[in-house]
Amino acid sequence: MDAAWKIFTLIGLAIVGIGVFIAYSTSEKVKTVASWLTVPGCVVESTIMWDVEVGSSRRQSYLYSYCLKVRTDYMIAGQYFSNATPGIKEIRDTKFFNTDPWKNLPDEDMIRLFKQVPQGTMVPVHYNPENKAESYIFSKLPFWDLYSIPFFVILTGTIFLLLPLKIALYNKLF
Repeated sequence: MDAAWKIFTLIGLAIVGIGVFIAYSTSEKVKTVASWLTVPGCVVESTIMWDVEVGSSRRQSYLYSYCLKVRTDYMIAGQYFSNATPGIKEIRDTKFFNTDPWKNLPDEDMIRLFKQVPQGTMVPVHYNPENKAESYIFSKLPFWDLYSIPFFVILTGTIFLLLPLKIALYNKLF
């Protein structure tokens, strides 16, 4: 029993540590990108693409992913750059449907972002001063995107930390 207690505690601490690291590194990336310099960039291409993947269940289901693709051209010190990565995290809306994807359009947030960057408009481009080819036009992440994965990782680690207590209480009661 004592060995199991130690193993679950170590696993739980490791998982919680990984969750904290993910949360810290993601929020640090957002802070870093926000501090980058900006230059005007021209939106050369702006589109929402979709991809389909057939599932393997009794009823054939499909996994539809809508992805925002924005290619921006910008110039720094007389040198041209082009980037197709609009945000720090890929802007994707994944859905499971048994119907045509055009009947289940992307969520409102993706459509709102798409409308902010129509083809031919000028937008501010945040670029990395050390690597000018690395740039983003959306430098922020919604709270849910920023902390959802770390939250579930930390929750899993907490379950591993509490599991030995449950086992100990169960053994005392019975």
